[in-house]
Amino acid sequence: MYSPGHYPGMIMLPEAQSDFIKNHLKPQFVENGIDTKILCYDHNWDKPDYPLTVFEQADDAVDGVAWHWYGGKPSAQSDVFDAFPGKEVHFTEGSGGEWIPPFEQAFSNVMRTGIEILRNHSKSYVLWNMALDEKNGPTVPGFGKSTCRGIVTVNQQTKELTYTLDYYALAHFSKVIRPKAVRIASTSNESIRSVAFKNTDGSIAVVLFNDSEQEENTALHMRGTEHLNLRLAPKSAMSVLVEA
Repeated sequence: MYSPGHYPGMIMLPEAQSDFIKNHLKPQFVENGIDTKILCYDHNWDKPDYPLTVFEQADDAVDGVAWHWYGGKPSAQSDVFDAFPGKEVHFTEGSGGEWIPPFEQAFSNVMRTGIEILRNHSKSYVLWNMALDEKNGPTVPGFGKSTCRGIVTVNQQTKELTYTLDYYALAHFSKVIRPKAVRIASTSNESIRSVAFKNTDGSIAVVLFNDSEQEENTALHMRGTEHLNLRLAPKSAMSVLVEA
């Protein structure tokens, strides 16, 4: 759904994508013994009708939907999931860049949006790009000046490695939420946002973000354990891992 004027791109309408997946891509996967999952759409939250159409028309040939964060709201993920609960939900691209001032505003965006992405059925949370150079590249010919920010910056001249704010924000999720974890219910509001998971070893992972402009007190109340009282500074994040 995006065809830029200064580098290669293509508009593919949902009907065309449905036909391509059902009648061309999936049959080739089956014929060649490829069991890789097929995710449709791979675009923003603001056009949920697109994946709904593909699910209706491509049916069992498509495994799920991939989302980006450049338009709409994360709740679109739940709207589509509720209509097709058998299809997987993945978040496959969210870039940081000069359009959101660092550090606090950009860090807050990654934390706030990441929590909402995971609270709306996503099985993944992928930021873009993993690594860029000191000029926010490399870029394809014709792209021009990049304003994106990588998870890490690799200086091609000095070979220095710099971890960006996106790295530290993403670490709040990845260091406690392990592969194959299952999300469990947790209370969340516009002041203290939270998402919680049960890992395969029985441990409980909780990611908290204080989205207010003042210090906040909160507590973790989990059945069978003592209450854990926490104090979060303004616009700060905290990750908690409660062992089984």
